[in-house]
Order: sequence, then C-alpha cells, then structure tokens
Amino acid sequence: MRYSLLALLGCIACGDEPCVLPPCDEPLAIELTVAPVSGSPVVATVAVTSPVITTFSCSATCPISGPFGTYEIDVTAPGFAPVHKSVHVQGTQRKCGCDIVETESVQVALTATP
Repeated sequence: MRYSLLALLGCIACGDEPCVLPPCDEPLAIELTVAPVSGSPVVATVAVTSPVITTFSCSATCPISGPFGTYEIDVTAPGFAPVHKSVHVQGTQRKCGCDIVETESVQVALTATP
C-alpha cells in the first residue's frame, strides 16, 4: 500500500509526461557492426571507455547499451589495425521516468595489417 501511494504521488509530479517509474531498462545506445574490409568474418575485442565502461567480443553486430552522451570505442583484432570511434548519442533527460536515447548505427571496417 505504501509503495502504491508513493508511485501515485510520483506520477502526479510528472504533469503531462508519461509516468514510468524506475528502475529503467538500459537503453540501446549504439548498434555496432564490425567487419573486415575483405575476407572472412573476424572476432574483435570492443572496449568502451565512456560514458560506460565495458569490454566484449564482437563478430558481427553487437549492441552497446547505456545513456546518451559521447562514447569512446576502441576495436581491436589480431592481424588488423586498431580502430577508434568517438560517437555522440543524442537523448533527452526526462523529468519523470526513463531517459530517451536515440540509437546510433556505427560500422567499423577492419583493415588487415601487413
């Protein structure tokens, strides 16, 4: 009962905005596609250092979840030159509920090193 009353009061404070109470699902900020310039697909290591910190393997299309902001992304793979991308993800901070994030599509083309 106490939670319901707090939820109702929180929604009233939102005014005209839709009432969505946290916790919020982590939004999809970037849809990252990694592929070699030529040849077979490759498994790359993706390191994100801002605004979230994560490292994972990616062999085709990989999601990066997080808030809006500027993402610093480094992609490496054995036998390929490293690639750095700085990607700005637009979004809206809402007074009530979950922030809105505009998902960016980013392609990374890996070039073989001699």
